[in-house]
Amino acid sequence: RSQPELVEVCASFSYLPCRVSWMQVYSQKSFLIVDDFSDFRSSARSMLRELGVRDVDTADSGEQALRMCAQKRYDFILQDFHLGDGKKNGQQVLEDLILDKLISHECVFLMVTAETSQAIVLSALEHEPDAYLTKPFNRIGLAQRLEKLVQRKTLLKPILQALDRGRPAEVLAACAE
Repeated sequence: RSQPELVEVCASFSYLPCRVSWMQVYSQKSFLIVDDFSDFRSSARSMLRELGVRDVDTADSGEQALRMCAQKRYDFILQDFHLGDGKKNGQQVLEDLILDKLISHECVFLMVTAETSQAIVLSALEHEPDAYLTKPFNRIGLAQRLEKLVQRKTLLKPILQALDRGRPAEVLAACAE
């Protein structure tokens, strides 16, 4: 099999044999980092590059992230919760992305925050991110979280694709499989 076929086959089984690394999977995906601090954007970009990511864009505000997502589909979004006083927070950005259909259900949305408060988690009643990641974190912690999220999204892929198509009957059929 060719390398792209092998990656697709491996992804469909939600595990990767030794011949295919996560680095190869990430090298084909697009990432967006949204944070108001340039040092964090730079650090997160470096960690992702070490994981094999080639396509990494950054935004310093929720408004910029929304404009970028209107222009390009991202496979992964690392979104800071607090983007500064008087600006949209990460939860508001996520809600806008979903309501405006700027991200697919297959997009991995990771809310990043320095807060450990339950208030942040509870604010996400209707549009919940795929996971939360507390700052500070390291490359290994990021890699482990991303791997689990990719595995979950892979298992749910038929359901997520049916959701993107807006076909409730297909969603139910996919759930029954």
